[in-house]
Amino acid sequence: FNVQIKARYPRFKRKDGRQSIRLTRAAFRYRDSEITIAKTAMPLPIRWSRPLPCEPSSITISRDRAGRYFISCLCEFTPEVLPVTPRMTGIDLGLTDLFVTSEGMKSGNPRHLKRYEARLAYLQRRLARKQKGSKNRAKARNKVARLHARIADCRRDAIHKATRTLVNENQVLCVESLNI
Repeated sequence: FNVQIKARYPRFKRKDGRQSIRLTRAAFRYRDSEITIAKTAMPLPIRWSRPLPCEPSSITISRDRAGRYFISCLCEFTPEVLPVTPRMTGIDLGLTDLFVTSEGMKSGNPRHLKRYEARLAYLQRRLARKQKGSKNRAKARNKVARLHARIADCRRDAIHKATRTLVNENQVLCVESLNI
């Protein structure tokens, strides 16, 4: 059984890219909704999105391109079963509206990029003028990354709210399969 693997171009990792570290139970302590990493005295200043169902078995601390830190905890829990509803809905994907249901409900399309378009263009122009490798370029790149992160967060939030509403209200969802 002969397997040939093609050589690829190297993918160099960057310091300013996404960074992450995974810690198992031996490398952190969880007590009273506070997480303390090994070899540190102070607990991490965390803004919790929701309370944890139990003590985490492992945690992942990650930093995105915008310089924000996130912590994700691996916990064991039993999922809640949603109540059964007799509703079925068909979803038609669109451009002017994000989707239209078979009942005629239009979701609207928030167009978050259009809202921040002028500011993004301004910041990207300022970034383009900076000398490569300079501290001012790093600061300008961070501003552009933060704005891109804000746009991505707005999109993710809107889609999450829309899909969560659809799943909570309907038993069956039918989506058209278009190759757009």
